[in-house]
Amino acid sequence: MLSYKKILVPVDFTKISTSALAKAARHSEASDSRLFVAHIIDPTTVSTEHAVESVKQSALQKLDNLLDEAEVGYCEKEVEIGETIPTLLQIINNNEIDLVVMGTQHFNSLDEKISVTRKLGEIIECDILVLHK
Repeated sequence: MLSYKKILVPVDFTKISTSALAKAARHSEASDSRLFVAHIIDPTTVSTEHAVESVKQSALQKLDNLLDEAEVGYCEKEVEIGETIPTLLQIINNNEIDLVVMGTQHFNSLDEKISVTRKLGEIIECDILVLHK
C-alpha cells in the first residue's frame, strides 16, 4: 500500500463527495495520515462583502454536520470563497498534500462539460484518487 502523509478531500455535499470523504477518512485513520477537508464556495453566490462571513459560517456548520454524520475523527477543515481550481491548488500547495481523493459524476471523455476533478487531475503533481458513479 502506498503511504500518504496528507490527504485532501474537497466536498461539495453531493453523495459522491460524501463517499470520497468516507473512503479518505478510513484510509487516513488506517495509515495515520493527516486528513484535510475543504469546501469551496463560488464567489458569484455571495452578493455582498457582509454576506461573506455568514456564508462561510453556514458552510462550516454544514461541513461539521457532514463530518459528524460520516463519523470522521479529527481533520483539518477549510472553507474558502474563490474559484474552485485555483483555490484547491492553493490548499494543495500550502499544505503539501500528497493525495487528493475526489468524486466525479462526469467520467466520460466525450462529455462537453469537463469536470473539476478531471481539470484538477491534469495539473496537480500529487496523486489523485477519483471515485465515480
